[in-house]
Amino acid sequence: MVGKESFLQFVLLASINGDESARAWLRSYEVASALGKLAPDRICILSGVRPDDLLAAVVKAGVTLGARTSQMVYAALKPKIVKKMAQSALRISGKHAEIAQKDRLAILQHDGFLPTPARMVINNNNTANAESKAAAAAAANSEPSVPSFLDDIDSTQAARESVQRTLLAVPAREGTLVTE
Repeated sequence: MVGKESFLQFVLLASINGDESARAWLRSYEVASALGKLAPDRICILSGVRPDDLLAAVVKAGVTLGARTSQMVYAALKPKIVKKMAQSALRISGKHAEIAQKDRLAILQHDGFLPTPARMVINNNNTANAESKAAAAAAANSEPSVPSFLDDIDSTQAARESVQRTLLAVPAREGTLVTE
């Protein structure tokens, strides 16, 4: 859970990274803390900073810090990971042979000696969107290949009316609610 100190650290980090809303909020926080305690939303009002803008700056600072920290930890551990992976890849048989084979594959793909599997790419651009909208509009204007939902509902009309007539013909039992 993020407490007040973590929140303030992220606001300070956002400010250091150049976020103007965080800088304005911090200036007002310093004034407000000298006067007494104020809630963060009150400080937003005092500083003229929208709470959404401050929260966006805090979240961005936190996510960026987490990502950079992860990259730093990975960079520090990468030589050890690669060494262990290479040692594992040298095993040809034994109970961990399948893991060793996967390690060899990963090393050879990383070096470019073996091809990496193709990844799915989804292109989302205005032309594709316009084409898909045009195709959807053309399909909507053409003869449907399957009945529409509304057609299905309309086709049950006679059955519904028959059930309603049957229910109305049955006399109400004592103690039941009749709404007519």
